[in-house]
Amino acid sequence: MKLDRGAGGGSHVKLLQTWQPFHLNDAIDAALRYGCSGLLVKALDGADWMSTFDKRPDAISSIEHAAATWRACADRGLTCHVWTVPKPADWETQADLTAALANATHGVFLDVEPYEHFWGAWQPVGLATAFMARVRSGTGTFIALQPDPRQGRFAEIRPGEWLPYCDALAGQHYWHDFGTSPSDEIEQALAIAAAWGKLCIPTLQVNVPPSSLPHAQIERCAGVILWRLGIENPETALAIQNPHPTVEAPSAPSAPAPALALADICDRVGDLIEQEANRTPGPRRTQLRAIVSHMRTTREEFLGPRTT
Repeated sequence: MKLDRGAGGGSHVKLLQTWQPFHLNDAIDAALRYGCSGLLVKALDGADWMSTFDKRPDAISSIEHAAATWRACADRGLTCHVWTVPKPADWETQADLTAALANATHGVFLDVEPYEHFWGAWQPVGLATAFMARVRSGTGTFIALQPDPRQGRFAEIRPGEWLPYCDALAGQHYWHDFGTSPSDEIEQALAIAAAWGKLCIPTLQVNVPPSSLPHAQIERCAGVILWRLGIENPETALAIQNPHPTVEAPSAPSAPAPALALADICDRVGDLIEQEANRTPGPRRTQLRAIVSHMRTTREEFLGPRTT
């Protein structure tokens, strides 16, 4: 699936992400000023529209409002994607709204994190799969996962349940906040995306000096997200070069990275075996729990221990 690069054409994907307060015309002006190809506008927090939290008239309040925002961007030569924060409660409603939003815009980025007020860590096995399958039953439009990419945190959202349904990875690679090397962060982004056979569109913090930007790594990405309008260093937003490789997603995605895949299997199957052990009396329970213990040991060797 192609990632649309804007009504005005061009060969790059560089999206300016917005939050609140949201003023559409100001955001469009900023995106054009920074040489962006489009906007990434927040639409949903759980099942709540952003107008619940941001009382300005441009805050998205419906599917029709999202479509109008898309049209306003297109009139200025920009794409318009939206982002959401999925949550477990009322997930069916959120899945239906997510599909409708994707159909009304250029696509959706899913901010999935293992924290309170987000999706959370170690939700029941199969819940994210059910959510994404329902989304995909209603749309074939571009969808990206925008997680916390740090190894332990990434595992906690069960990436194997999300990524089969996504076209791209847009991990939040905030080297300044994480205390890591900028080049190492983007190398990690490229490696994770390649392992899962997805486009690499890392989310970069732009409240940092332009001297910290890892240009060599950024140029190897299919695109970038600038987080975010309102806190950006204008020099940094301008200095980020527009990536320009081919942005066609692989038609036959490669298998997930062995470490991630094995850890995910250990988590899923281990949970199921443990549930069976709890229902089984006698020596058989001991045998089942020994299997679970072995699977958890194997998991820790690859991605570290689960936190719950």
